[in-house]
Amino acid sequence: MKFKKLLSLIIMLSIVFSASACESKEKSAEKTITNIEIWTYYTGEQKSMFDSMVDEFNKSLGKEKGIVVSHQVQGEPHELDETLLSAVKEDAGSLDAPDMFITYRGIDSKLKKHRELVNFYDYYTEEELAELIDSFVQMGIVQEESGDKLYMFPLAKSQTIVMLNDTDFNDIKDDLGIDYADLETYEKLIDASKKYYEYTDAMTDIPNDGKSLFGVDSVPNFFLLAVKANGNDFLELENGKTVANLPKETARLIWDSYYIPMVKGYFGKEAKYATEDIKIGELLLSSGSTAGTLYFPDQKYINDVGYDIEMKILSIPYYEGKEKLFYTQGGGFFALKGSEETNKACVEFLKWLTSPEVNAKFAINSGYLPVSKKAFNKDFLEKYINENNVAEHTAKTLLAAYEQYDTMTPYAQEPLVGFDSVRRVISEEFGDYVSRDVKEIKERIENGEKYEDIMTTYLSDEHFEIWYDSFMEKVNATLDSVQ
Repeated sequence: MKFKKLLSLIIMLSIVFSASACESKEKSAEKTITNIEIWTYYTGEQKSMFDSMVDEFNKSLGKEKGIVVSHQVQGEPHELDETLLSAVKEDAGSLDAPDMFITYRGIDSKLKKHRELVNFYDYYTEEELAELIDSFVQMGIVQEESGDKLYMFPLAKSQTIVMLNDTDFNDIKDDLGIDYADLETYEKLIDASKKYYEYTDAMTDIPNDGKSLFGVDSVPNFFLLAVKANGNDFLELENGKTVANLPKETARLIWDSYYIPMVKGYFGKEAKYATEDIKIGELLLSSGSTAGTLYFPDQKYINDVGYDIEMKILSIPYYEGKEKLFYTQGGGFFALKGSEETNKACVEFLKWLTSPEVNAKFAINSGYLPVSKKAFNKDFLEKYINENNVAEHTAKTLLAAYEQYDTMTPYAQEPLVGFDSVRRVISEEFGDYVSRDVKEIKERIENGEKYEDIMTTYLSDEHFEIWYDSFMEKVNATLDSVQ
């Protein structure tokens, strides 16, 4: 009898301990889930593609590793940066800071005053980083006294290219005596643009109403690339401070290759984006971003009538006798330092997202270029395009971008302190300055002034000197105000 009671007690205790153990295991399993919140500025196709990538990760590797990723959009890049800074400073009413976020370099110096950033060098081997495009990785490196830190991890990048309305170009190139080779350098392009302006001007009885051949989509990118091609970065570090370096001869070359063709009507820009000017027949070609080719029109419209046009992608022009450069840009991943478990979970997601097949799927379908060397390979790209029914514009862009990467050198101005502010100065005090002069010239012509008399002022050396002195004064004042 005693034996039966003892046996019953043992069984009951076993059940209790077993249930307790199961409950403990369940609680333990719950504790292994690591939630990662990511902020981006993605919209449209990019947001849809990134959301699908997050969903795919959560259902596959994330489920296996106990990692759950969530994604929140925080507006435009500058809005994301403002919300992020408010979060890390724990301002009243601010949101909780994310674990990771995508933005541009330059924000890191501000964030580090309040929170530590993950140095991705701590989580990647040299072999793993060697699988990524070197120049893309270099864009995320920050030099510090304690050594280089990799704070921005690349996901995908865009680069400057030229978009051409190939249909209309083929219609007029023989009449003008020009071909694609005449679009390769700025010197030849200006000459070809002059021929096109005079050719279209002769079509009407109205003097000086020719059309522009070429447009520049991003004046700051054009400007920064031109400075570098002629010998140096525009912004450099001197005694720990950011300084502007623009020799007058370099400024004059930029003036002659943008301002002069613009005021003469050889180059032009009416709409916010050059693809819009191509759509309404105001331009035949324009520099732009590889991501922007998604918006290249299938038709141009004249008097509300549409005409089919074909897009051709060309390499960005370069200066004769100078290094052949193209501008590359794009944000990257940053991570705020958290627990080791959280840091590793962030890196786990990044390694999955930059694996060749996954990286290609995200980058290509959102209009960017893969960061994985294996994915950014001609054979891989052609195979991916054929097997995945990639849109024609995207396919052309990818292959042309690869060709440009193979024959030219990528460049990006290091985002030193004040970089964003100086980009705005370039846009306003060079890009907008040119646009104002173009508008002023048209108004003076409409008011009956003689074209030759008007242009004497705008084409003079004195006009350049006035602009140069004013421009550099504003750039230097801007840098002084942020340092």
